[in-house]
Amino acid sequence: MAMNASMQKLMKISGFFRVLVLVATAAVVVYLGYSYLVLDEIRFETSMLFFDLWYHDGASHGVLLAIQTPLLMGVYWLQRLLSHFQQGQFLVMRRCVVISG
Repeated sequence: MAMNASMQKLMKISGFFRVLVLVATAAVVVYLGYSYLVLDEIRFETSMLFFDLWYHDGASHGVLLAIQTPLLMGVYWLQRLLSHFQQGQFLVMRRCVVISG
C-alpha cells in the first residue's frame, strides 16, 4: 500500500516524538533515582502532604514511590500509540478490553 507524503511525514514526526518521550522519561527517572538514593527524598511531587508522609516514620517509601506508577503507565501508553503511528497504523481497529471494578 503506497502512502502519500503527508502520511510519511506524520510517521517521521511520530518517530521523533517517540524518541523525545523516551529521553524525557529517562531524565525524569534519573532525577527521581538520584533524589531518592542520594538525597533520600522525592522531589518530583511538590505537595506538602506528600512531604509530610515521606518524612513520617510509619510511612512506607515503597508505597509512596508506587504512587508515581501512573506516570510510567502513561508513558507506556504513549509509546504504544506513537509506535502504531510510526508504523503507519493510523486507523487500525483493535479489540478494546475495559476492566471495571
